[in-house]
Amino acid sequence: MAMVPNLLFVSGGAHWAAIDRPLLHRLAPCGRLAYWQYQAEADGEHSLEVALVLLHDYLKGLPQPVHLVGHGMGGVLAWYYAAAYPARVRSLALLAVGANPAVDWQAHYYHLRQLWPCAQAVALSQVARMLFAVSGSGFTSVLAEDLMWGVSLHSLWRRGRMSPPAFAGPIFVGVGGEDIVVAPPQWQRWRQALKPGDRFWICAEGRHFFHYEHAGAVAHQLAAFWHERDAAIARLPVPAPLAAG
Repeated sequence: MAMVPNLLFVSGGAHWAAIDRPLLHRLAPCGRLAYWQYQAEADGEHSLEVALVLLHDYLKGLPQPVHLVGHGMGGVLAWYYAAAYPARVRSLALLAVGANPAVDWQAHYYHLRQLWPCAQAVALSQVARMLFAVSGSGFTSVLAEDLMWGVSLHSLWRRGRMSPPAFAGPIFVGVGGEDIVVAPPQWQRWRQALKPGDRFWICAEGRHFFHYEHAGAVAHQLAAFWHERDAAIARLPVPAPLAAG
């Protein structure tokens, strides 16, 4: 018998799987966790609207509402889905998502490309150093894949715009304390927009991909948020602090 999930991590594309994996591993004991990835067609339109249709095709087959969580554009996709189909969503957790949903790493990258007269590979390498606390050529490759295959509102010549959707259910917002994309001006907008009972959390030393580098802390916060609203979700122990050096 197939597992019926009560937790769903929404990903903006298969290329993010290695980045999401540490958090998925930590969240697995919480409940029945599933991982949904946007799969782009080579000759298709990589739009939010298309991604929403594909996500709904999956979720409409489930017999009960789920807790949605997503990072970056995956979080934006979960946010818009929750607003469109609130009866199918028990709660919404957004990681590194701006109160203005058009604020994402690609918008930051294209802005820097206009300022830096350099090749894409050089610019992506520089951006990767800003977005990740650890270094590695694999991060640059993942960012390049997202430019090619991910859902995006932006290009080198145009910046897309989006209005924040309204979701009446419980919301968790997690941001990185050292994130240059979802930066303090977006934090203030979130604090003004969130409802009583919603949760805003700062991962103090986290950059944009803090869910990769601080997966234990993120999982602990998410599990506590879900458990307060759903006793079927298990709490997680407080993670051990990162070793110095």
